[in-house]
Amino acid sequence: MAKLKHPNIVRYNASWIETPPKYFQVPFQDHSIFLYIQMELCVHSLEEFLKDPQNKYRDLQKMRVLFKQLVEAVAYIHEKGIIHRDLKPSNILFDENGELLVCDLGIATQITIGDQEGEEVNETRTVIGTPLYISPEQ
Repeated sequence: MAKLKHPNIVRYNASWIETPPKYFQVPFQDHSIFLYIQMELCVHSLEEFLKDPQNKYRDLQKMRVLFKQLVEAVAYIHEKGIIHRDLKPSNILFDENGELLVCDLGIATQITIGDQEGEEVNETRTVIGTPLYISPEQ
């Protein structure tokens, strides 16, 4: 994700691993480690936006702008040979200026060379993603 530079993809700043603090209240195993990921600040998700009753009447022009931003972000990801595999409302965020940002490429996959050249791939693949949002062919 650090290599992806696009105005509609959440900017990755840094990541690091630490052992949990001694005062941590959540139960964990003695040898647990935590992965921390620092990213661009986002104020809410598309999921939250859609659930907010104040957003019942949406400006069509604004929705077109947001849809264009989403399509451009996904097209950029695909140009880089990556498939997101978990695109859903909670993984579409908005920054402080209302710009749309795609996030959470945690289960993304790189397209193989054969896939890019249009060769048919007959291997069995694991079904992955959020059940309500996975593609029908999975």
